[in-house]
Amino acid sequence: MKIVKRIKSYFSYHWSWIGVLVSSPFVGLRLKWYFGNVSMGVPYFLPKNNWFKFNYVSLGWKTKYDSFRHEWDPRFSLVILKKQIVIFVLPKTDCSSSTMYWEAWLDYKYKTDKNGSIIDRVKELTEKHSQTWITHKNDERISINYYYKILKPKYHPYIIDTKIEEDEENNTD
Repeated sequence: MKIVKRIKSYFSYHWSWIGVLVSSPFVGLRLKWYFGNVSMGVPYFLPKNNWFKFNYVSLGWKTKYDSFRHEWDPRFSLVILKKQIVIFVLPKTDCSSSTMYWEAWLDYKYKTDKNGSIIDRVKELTEKHSQTWITHKNDERISINYYYKILKPKYHPYIIDTKIEEDEENNTD
């Protein structure tokens, strides 16, 4: 019985990111390939054996100040005769970084009511865990809600937009 629990625990942690593909409101995943000399870490160190070595790295994340922090994307690495093949699993979005995607997915998975419908969970996610960021272009303040990029289009009507107010200190007239 302990072995079954241990195996279940291993898969529920190391392979939980596959849940994105199954009944998830998030856009799918894509694969990115690398082939060349051994130069890709898994994640912090290079594979130690240059002749034959297989490594799998799960989604890397940690909690900090009661929120999730993305560390690295899942990847598979195979080293054969001093050459390396790496397959990265990345979100299929036009975001500049997969950080927002994976942190939002972790919030969805662990911090929303699992008894609710997907739509209820999307509403709860977007209301409580904002992915709205501010940028400036040509002295113009632009607000971007990344949920429109990382959630499937059919869930866009359920996104609750959150407003970001500027600090009173920054409003000098």
